Amino acid sequence: MTAEVVADASRIRSLLGWRPRLDDLELMIAHAFAWRRRRAAE
Repeated sequence: MTAEVVADASRIRSLLGWRPRLDDLELMIAHAFAWRRRRAAE
């Protein structure tokens, strides 16, 4: 079994000019993991 992430932000970009802070999946996962680790230490 494999996982797949699919997301398309083109509509919100064109309607609102929105841009994500992070647009690389590996970087998103690294940030989420670091955030979770910091929260667990509290």
